[in-house]
Amino acid sequence: MKTKPDQNRNKISPDDILLSSVMDSMFGGIVVSDRLGNIVLHNSKFRELWNISSEFINEKSGREILHYALKQTEMQGKFLRRIRNIWEDESKDFGLINLKDGRILEYFTTPLYDEDQINGFLGIFRDVTEKTRMLIRFEEYTTNLENIVKLRTEQISNLNKQLTDEIEKTKLAERIMRVALEKEKEVSQLKSGFISTASHEFKTPVTTILSSIDLMESYWDQQNKVKFIEHKEKIKSKVHNLIQLIDDVLIIHQIEKNKMEIKNENINLKEVINELLDEIKILDKQNHDIIYNYNTETESIESDPRIYRHVVGNLLSNAVKYTPEEGRIILDVSITESNVKIIVADEGPGIANEYISKIFEPFERGNYHGDKEGSGLGLSIVKFILDLCGGNIEVFTQQDKGTKFFVTIPLGQK
Repeated sequence: MKTKPDQNRNKISPDDILLSSVMDSMFGGIVVSDRLGNIVLHNSKFRELWNISSEFINEKSGREILHYALKQTEMQGKFLRRIRNIWEDESKDFGLINLKDGRILEYFTTPLYDEDQINGFLGIFRDVTEKTRMLIRFEEYTTNLENIVKLRTEQISNLNKQLTDEIEKTKLAERIMRVALEKEKEVSQLKSGFISTASHEFKTPVTTILSSIDLMESYWDQQNKVKFIEHKEKIKSKVHNLIQLIDDVLIIHQIEKNKMEIKNENINLKEVINELLDEIKILDKQNHDIIYNYNTETESIESDPRIYRHVVGNLLSNAVKYTPEEGRIILDVSITESNVKIIVADEGPGIANEYISKIFEPFERGNYHGDKEGSGLGLSIVKFILDLCGGNIEVFTQQDKGTKFFVTIPLGQK
């Protein structure tokens, strides 16, 4: 529909000139249409934004001008639907229009009312191309900045993790170094203690043996048979002590080299214990009352016989050594479904409280001093053997009333 020429078109009133000047001076393009879409008012900025001449607007209908404008947009169908919605819903609208020449227009439309009746529409347009592009660039910059920050944060986090790992590795290395130094110190002390003890323990029986040999030669000449036998027994005792010391040294050597392993086999436990007891009784020379109780009918078990030779042998040897003559020594052996339980009790001087926590350390002899021979390795070997096989040992003692050891040795699997 074409706009009808106004009869007074050629008559320009002062109000028209003022309104035209005001509209032309505004920043945006302004257009006013009647309810049917015919343009009744516009400014020069509107014509400039849409590349429309005044003659074209005056000669064409609102529909023709609309289609001319639509051809310049990127999404004609979408823009047309929005215009229809504005007319049909008589509502306000705001948005952006992308033109084919690359420009971006911002628009705002609103109904115009006359006594609560819509009699037209107002449209305002602004070129926001640079502003939008700046916003896009700003968003891209912001996104890139966020990505850079995220990347740098990840790099810093990874660096912190690496530094933390390095610090932990350094701390671990320091801990390992400290443990190694402590172990080296312990080994050094162990070696020093061993050298001191071994030199003394080797020297004493050897000196006694040499002295006894000299005296035996003297008594032999005098045909003094009693003295001869006495010194012969002394030699045998010292030789046994030497053999025991050498055995202890070999066990300690195996401990240091981690070469000792538990090797279970089918053994007759009763026979193993009986053999140990016979050896102890020979050395004891019937000086003590040794009470032996084998409290089970089971004799054949799966185990390593060396466990009993070292554990029971050392405990009985200590009991004989520290129990006064004619005192009692008790050995109890029993077997459960999973363990061998052994009790060795003596009537010796007992162990002082301050030494109980140390008695299983190498070369520790507690409050046992005086003329009692010994390397101080026996109980440490007992503890090591029991730890190796998964066993356990507990000690109960009373000063001047004796000591009792409770030993648990797990049975091996068939």
